[in-house]
Amino acid sequence: MSALPSLPPVEGSDPARSVLDSFRISIAKRVADALPPLTVEQVYAGVDFGKKGVDFTIALPRFRLPGKVDELAGKVISSFQADDYIESVSHDKAFLHFMCRTSTLVRAVLTQVHTLTHDTASGLPEYGSNELGKGKKVLIEYSSPNIAKSFHVGHLRSTIIGAFLANLYKACGWEVVSMNYLGDWGTQFGMIAIGFEKYGSQEELEKDAIKHLYSVYVQVNKDAEADPNVKIEAAKWFRRMEDGDEDALKNWRVWRELSIQKYTEEYARLNVHFDVYTGESQVGKKWQDKALERLDEMGLITDVDGAKLVDLEKWKLQKAVLRKKDGTSIYLTRDIGGAVERYEKHQFDKMIYVISSQQDLHVAQFFKILKLMEYPWADRLEHVNYGLVLGMSTRKGTAVFLDQIIREAANVMHDQMKKNEEKYAAVEDPEHTSLEIGITGIKIQDMAAKRINNYNFSWDRMKSFEGDTGPYLQYAHVRLASLARKNPELFPLPPPADVKTDTIVEPAARDIVFLLGTYPDVVKTALRTQEPSGIVTYLFRLSHAISSAWETVVVKGEQDVEKAKARLWLYSNAREVLGAGMRLLSIRPLEHTAVKWTANQDKAIIAANPPFFSTQESASSLESQVRRTYIQFLYLPEILMPLQQLPDMLLLLIACNESSLTPSLHAALDTISLTNRWCSYKYQEQVRNMLSTNATDDLESQMATFSFSHWSPEETETDGSGTSEGESSRNTWLEYMEKREVQIQILIHLLQLSLPKPCPKPTFRPLPEPPRKRRRVQALGSSSDTEESTPEQILEDRLESHMDRLALWQMALPTPDAGDQTPNQPGQKTDVAGINDWTQTFCNDVVQPLFAEKLPNLYKLLRTKLFRIPPWSEEEDEPEPEEKPKPRPAIKGSSSTTSRAPSRSRSRSLSLSLSQDAERQQQTTTRKRFLQREISMSRVFKEKPRRKPGEPAVKSRLAKTTSMNEVSVNSGSGSQNGVVLVAGTPQKPKAKSAAPVVLVGATPTKPKTSSQPSQRVGLQRTKTMTSDWSDDEILAG
Repeated sequence: MSALPSLPPVEGSDPARSVLDSFRISIAKRVADALPPLTVEQVYAGVDFGKKGVDFTIALPRFRLPGKVDELAGKVISSFQADDYIESVSHDKAFLHFMCRTSTLVRAVLTQVHTLTHDTASGLPEYGSNELGKGKKVLIEYSSPNIAKSFHVGHLRSTIIGAFLANLYKACGWEVVSMNYLGDWGTQFGMIAIGFEKYGSQEELEKDAIKHLYSVYVQVNKDAEADPNVKIEAAKWFRRMEDGDEDALKNWRVWRELSIQKYTEEYARLNVHFDVYTGESQVGKKWQDKALERLDEMGLITDVDGAKLVDLEKWKLQKAVLRKKDGTSIYLTRDIGGAVERYEKHQFDKMIYVISSQQDLHVAQFFKILKLMEYPWADRLEHVNYGLVLGMSTRKGTAVFLDQIIREAANVMHDQMKKNEEKYAAVEDPEHTSLEIGITGIKIQDMAAKRINNYNFSWDRMKSFEGDTGPYLQYAHVRLASLARKNPELFPLPPPADVKTDTIVEPAARDIVFLLGTYPDVVKTALRTQEPSGIVTYLFRLSHAISSAWETVVVKGEQDVEKAKARLWLYSNAREVLGAGMRLLSIRPLEHTAVKWTANQDKAIIAANPPFFSTQESASSLESQVRRTYIQFLYLPEILMPLQQLPDMLLLLIACNESSLTPSLHAALDTISLTNRWCSYKYQEQVRNMLSTNATDDLESQMATFSFSHWSPEETETDGSGTSEGESSRNTWLEYMEKREVQIQILIHLLQLSLPKPCPKPTFRPLPEPPRKRRRVQALGSSSDTEESTPEQILEDRLESHMDRLALWQMALPTPDAGDQTPNQPGQKTDVAGINDWTQTFCNDVVQPLFAEKLPNLYKLLRTKLFRIPPWSEEEDEPEPEEKPKPRPAIKGSSSTTSRAPSRSRSRSLSLSLSQDAERQQQTTTRKRFLQREISMSRVFKEKPRRKPGEPAVKSRLAKTTSMNEVSVNSGSGSQNGVVLVAGTPQKPKAKSAAPVVLVGATPTKPKTSSQPSQRVGLQRTKTMTSDWSDDEILAG
């Protein structure tokens, strides 16, 4: 790009994020030079995308220049000279048409897509994003279902449009707060209470609370049509609720909690996330009273027979009731009080309400009253409305529920997949895949048209998978993803600057490239119109262009390797953009499915009624609710309880617990927060004993036993040590559960750090009767180590130890053969570019969308540990020169904070030490044997050295302690080469490493109190995974 002609800056352009702006500026400069007095800025605003066969078009009449259009066009054409940006110009009536130079276009667009996807400072994909909202905050209220009613399709539009807007505003630089404002208050709860006394059944409620409450609601509304007294009694009941009558509130709390749990399951399936869960019941009475007092002081309230109204007739908005005759509030009053409360708390720049067009009058009254109250921020409120789904009504019992639609769509797609037996057999989990494709079909069906349009609900329409549908988009993405798996011989791809993009000359390939270049403009247009349909249309255009290129722009079978690599790079970039657009619509792009538990096993689990669903254990307190949720996500399979939903579910508990203030939530999370050593102890001792004794003392032991009894991995390998098949299966399950535990602990610690202050100091829990060999480590890692640390520092240190554990597991993953790529399987590493192992998938798919923006430094830390060049990489053939590590100043306590994490001085973690040392010191023969998979990672670190006859088992060096001012580093070669772990730490006789083991960069600390044994004073431990591990655990990996 450096050789390209220089271009003037133009306001409103952003070539660094949208490279096609450079071509626009080049065109604008030519036309402005040929047609004075036009400026570059004026012409730039008139450069539009052309129709098929033309890149850019200018309509000359828009500039209102004197003279005939033909003469004006002739001046531009006569002065035109081709350059590296524009190669031709033509004239058609009132339009000028411009074509970009293909070589420049291809390289510029593909390089920008790759760079803004993989090489960003934030570590997040940024292609298509912009900074239009930088420094601004927007609150988006959407979904807002009603408590004790099933989540029907009428809520679908608000949910998916709101989720799209949240993703869209984030992509455009806004700080976004997604808010679910639950309909958990109002006279309808009086109706349900009256109906439950007549039609309710405790047995049916326990069996399926949502369906039973819905049935009660429908029946009592039928009674109300015949007897007006029913509504009067319901109003009296609600009045008791507003007055705080505990008997009236007791059942309401149960219905509310059950409804929220059901909603969480639906949001999980729809891939929708919320930052805040609130509701009408949580709008404080003081905010409502404050709003009414202000309106009364301004003379805007009219009292009519005890009811309070605001007359909006002059604005053709009728009269708005703010308080009923009986003194109870209505949702307009609560909306006004809630808006005032939100601004006081969030100081937003924009507040968007995603509400049906059926509520246009209500929203207009709401906004007008706030303006009459002279709030300066009232103009920042915005209503994004949408058309109705006709043919359903909750009151008459004709609603079609979302879970019915999802189930039916999944079944139809499953039946369609079965028609191709060969492909069906290749799908790892066809039922899960069909579910995802079915949900995609539902979303695309709803977002394909303008949101303001009404549509009639139709089963046939919702189940159709032909034409421009969600399944077609998923198919296009999966096909692009399969190219990497089917062409491993083309990897690694060269750096972008070395890709032979001049070989990409086919018209079909050029069409794909130009469409990729337009994506940033499509995002900007969507922000301006707030329409998801524009993104949907773009994705279909891109998918069609890719489909048209398969026959002419082939990869598999291309004899020219450089050309094949260039084409593969093109398709890889196309996949990135297609996936980015799908994620903008809250759709999960499918590549492959790697679910440990199959769908059939899931059905068996549900049918068997696991203890979690049947237990009568009390969950009245916030701590017990948090623990039940933790156990649910830990022991039930990923397909039922995806880890991505755990933080949302824990936050939901705030909405269903009246005392859920920030300190109490911190304390509740602390009860399920474990250190790294506790995780190891839990699965090596506690859970193993549960399985051996079939313990069922509490909920966790019941769930552990139940989960293992339904554990059926596809293949259980034995280790050749004579272990029985049952023991091997148990070990495999324990290993799998420990990995899931560590992932959950990472999410819990990140959630704790993302919560508002204050954060109480985490509880230190000593291990029960720790073995003698671990007492020294526990003493060093006990509360004495953290007395001077803040709670945030302690949490960060524990979090990093879990991250390092994840990194060690990743390093031990075996490398697959080049010709047998089966990516993303637990326990396997992948080397094919663009395909992640299970640890990286956890980072990308779970941690990134939840915490990358809230805790960017901690997310980058995790990403740095999991996405690095492995020690067996062939990118560097020459070993680095040996350098003796220099002593570092001792670190007292920990100085880590979220804001200073990248810049603080801390000792290198174990994972980094292993990687760097292996890269420097491992012998060539060992590297070659490792690449050929002749030895495993465990043998590299665990194999015992052979002793010569007569050589003592323990050398004298183990008897010596390290001096306070010296760092012992073994920098030898040959047989003395070893893994550098700990400096200044006395070595134990039972060490199993192949060579001396020392820690790079560790620094001796000052002696502790005189009561401390001298041999415990050799090391200021790093605040990484070594904080919680014994030396034997470190050596065991």
